[in-house]
Amino acid sequence: MKRKNYKTISNSQISVASYQRSGQLLLAIPVLAVLVVLLLLSYMVMTTLTVFNTAERANYEKKISLQSASIANLESKLSLINKNITPVLATTKGFQETKSVKYVTVKPIRSAMSGNEMEF
Repeated sequence: MKRKNYKTISNSQISVASYQRSGQLLLAIPVLAVLVVLLLLSYMVMTTLTVFNTAERANYEKKISLQSASIANLESKLSLINKNITPVLATTKGFQETKSVKYVTVKPIRSAMSGNEMEF
């Protein structure tokens, strides 16, 4: 049996190849460390933003409930005032009978929001 074109590798060539691989590893370790640090920082920022947004949402829900209570109070006052207005009083104040009637429906604020969605 004859050997065909097999090259012999000396010990110096092996040591150069292993040195090149170890050099690549020495370069990869700091790059990976920087990458891990950046990922940790981005995780911390995202977590902080989530907590901040949750607190802001709670504040807005509180403001919405206060506004809703205020609107309900004004609607009840309006209904009491409407009970005292008669057609005679209205005509003495200058109001005239309308020729066409247009109705407007108003949904309460809470029923306009579906689930966890808030619309501003």
